Amino acid sequence: MARGSQQHEAYMVRNLTQTSPGLVAQMARLKPLFHGNVQAAYGYIYNELQRQSAMLAYLDIIAVIAVMCALAAPLVFLLGKMQPPKDGPAMH
Repeated sequence: MARGSQQHEAYMVRNLTQTSPGLVAQMARLKPLFHGNVQAAYGYIYNELQRQSAMLAYLDIIAVIAVMCALAAPLVFLLGKMQPPKDGPAMH
């Protein structure tokens, strides 16, 4: 989970530069909320980036589990029906 989150974070940070239009627009919206504190606004954006990368890592894990379930489903039909023991169930 941590490695996947770090990978997604690295991919997302690659597109986040000082001159990217999305960052400039978001900073313009956040500066008044943080009373002009630029570092707090950048901290908020970084926290949001970490939350989004963690969510993408969870989605990766869910996708792997879904593929494993889809591959294991045919095993139900390949296995034969279990026969009960001939001498009856064991009782205490």
